[in-house]
Amino acid sequence: MIRKIGKFIFLIAVYPFAIIFSVLFDYNGTLIKTVHDASHK
Repeated sequence: MIRKIGKFIFLIAVYPFAIIFSVLFDYNGTLIKTVHDASHK
Protein backbone atom coordinates (compact mmCIF):
# COMPACT_ATOMS: atom_id res chain seq x y z
CA MET A 1 0.00 0.00 0.00
CA ILE A 2 2.76 2.42 0.98
CA ARG A 3 4.71 1.61 -2.18
CA LYS A 4 1.62 2.16 -4.31
CA ILE A 5 1.11 5.62 -2.80
CA GLY A 6 4.80 6.43 -3.22
CA LYS A 7 4.67 5.45 -6.87
CA PHE A 8 1.57 7.59 -7.37
CA ILE A 9 3.28 10.63 -5.83
CA PHE A 10 6.37 9.93 -7.95
CA LEU A 11 4.27 9.89 -11.13
CA ILE A 12 2.59 13.17 -10.18
CA ALA A 13 6.00 14.75 -9.57
CA VAL A 14 7.55 13.46 -12.80
CA TYR A 15 4.63 13.80 -15.20
CA PRO A 16 4.96 17.60 -15.76
CA PHE A 17 8.65 17.12 -16.57
CA ALA A 18 7.76 14.34 -19.00
CA ILE A 19 5.39 16.70 -20.80
CA ILE A 20 8.01 19.47 -20.91
CA PHE A 21 10.66 17.12 -22.28
CA SER A 22 8.26 15.67 -24.86
CA VAL A 23 7.58 19.21 -26.09
CA LEU A 24 11.23 20.31 -26.06
CA PHE A 25 12.42 17.18 -27.83
CA ASP A 26 9.38 16.65 -30.04
CA TYR A 27 11.70 16.82 -33.06
CA ASN A 28 13.76 13.96 -31.65
CA GLY A 29 11.45 11.06 -30.90
CA THR A 30 14.33 8.66 -30.35
CA LEU A 31 15.50 10.62 -27.30
CA ILE A 32 12.05 10.41 -25.72
CA LYS A 33 11.89 6.68 -26.43
CA THR A 34 15.30 6.15 -24.87
CA VAL A 35 14.36 8.06 -21.71
CA HIS A 36 10.98 6.35 -21.53
CA ASP A 37 12.51 2.87 -21.92
CA ALA A 38 15.19 3.65 -19.34
CA SER A 39 12.58 4.77 -16.81
CA HIS A 40 10.89 1.36 -17.05
CA LYS A 41 14.00 -0.74 -16.38
